[in-house]
Amino acid sequence: MGTKKGKVISRLRAAIRRKGYTLSTEKTYVHWAKRFIKYHDFKGEEEIKRSHIPLFLTHLAMDLCVSSATQNQALNAIVFLFREVLEIEVGDVSYPVVEHIIETWF
Repeated sequence: MGTKKGKVISRLRAAIRRKGYTLSTEKTYVHWAKRFIKYHDFKGEEEIKRSHIPLFLTHLAMDLCVSSATQNQALNAIVFLFREVLEIEVGDVSYPVVEHIIETWF
């Protein structure tokens, strides 16, 4: 990650530790923040906007077919990033979770 991206991740880690979250939560939130940043190819935090959240969640659901639990985990991490690190209020965070129907061939 570039310097600016690395600073956001460092600030994310610091915010998680300040809140007293577990190491596993820190690793998970950092993982999703990095994927979110990489997916949108942000060059700096000034490029990160609230409107990018549903685009990323849709990508996870439709392109990667991740479960609804995984989508919720990613959403929680991204909301934490916005609120606690970027100090951007995201408002309604009830983005639709896409359930996938798995077809079984008999």
